[in-house]
Amino acid sequence: MTTFAERYPRGVDATIRETTPGYRDACRAVERLAGLQPPDVGFTAQHAELELANRLVERAMIGAVSPEETLDLAREVQTDLAAFTVAANGIRHAQSRAKQQRDSLISDTTFIEGYAEALNLLLTEVQDLEPLHELSDAASALSSKRADDYEHFGALASAYQQMRRRHFKMLRDSTNHIQFSEAAVFADPVNEFFEDWPAWRSHGYLVDRRTGLNSRPIRPPWPSNSDRDSRQEFEQVAGSAEFLAWAVSTGVRLWMPTAAEFEKAQARLRAARALEQRPNDGRSEWMDPHVRSANLRPRSRAAAEGLE
Repeated sequence: MTTFAERYPRGVDATIRETTPGYRDACRAVERLAGLQPPDVGFTAQHAELELANRLVERAMIGAVSPEETLDLAREVQTDLAAFTVAANGIRHAQSRAKQQRDSLISDTTFIEGYAEALNLLLTEVQDLEPLHELSDAASALSSKRADDYEHFGALASAYQQMRRRHFKMLRDSTNHIQFSEAAVFADPVNEFFEDWPAWRSHGYLVDRRTGLNSRPIRPPWPSNSDRDSRQEFEQVAGSAEFLAWAVSTGVRLWMPTAAEFEKAQARLRAARALEQRPNDGRSEWMDPHVRSANLRPRSRAAAEGLE
């Protein structure tokens, strides 16, 4: 089986470009035109008359100059200048058009579809490296005698981070806003796995069951540096090695959706959140305001916060 490093020896982006039909030829055209310059005629439009004067003097040094010869020299000057101008403008347009043709061969969708293929291979290799907790840092890897696996996982995590960072940028450029970044990372943002953390759907907070006030933050199930994951924070977390290890170890299926797929997943996530109820059975206990059933046994504050 082809490994990730063998499939993408020069990186995922480079491989996607190189395997796109016509892209290499388009790149060669850009390179060949990049250094092309028209031959210098030695004067500009502002100095055309002086150039004619110089040519007249050179001709007069040889012999008499007739009015007809003067017109012929003037035409030569105009022809040279016109040819230079057309050549210079033509080369500039050719350079721009070559770049446009090259870039048109690969759209954001092409890249994202390529990322999806790369992600599947990457996840397979990461799964083969389990248990991943032994690769959490260099010391753990050394104590587990898995230094090579640690280096291997680091390379895969770096590739994942680069793909995810560019993926988020493409989604931001393609859509008006990313309100729920989770839909851009989890293949099924409303699957059963997250029923154990319903506050994940309620932007991560708990309220007092009796009053509905005094909100408290709740940690998300994934590794996080913050109790509340803002969009920007989640994007950073979702591209980290810790997040990748957590997702693989937990069994969460990651994906790289196109803009259209993301919009559909985001709509599903929004619809799921809209269905959540706000129970209030009079008991004074911390609750998730978006738990569906009012008869659910309230979780303790520590359990809700992921501390037990």
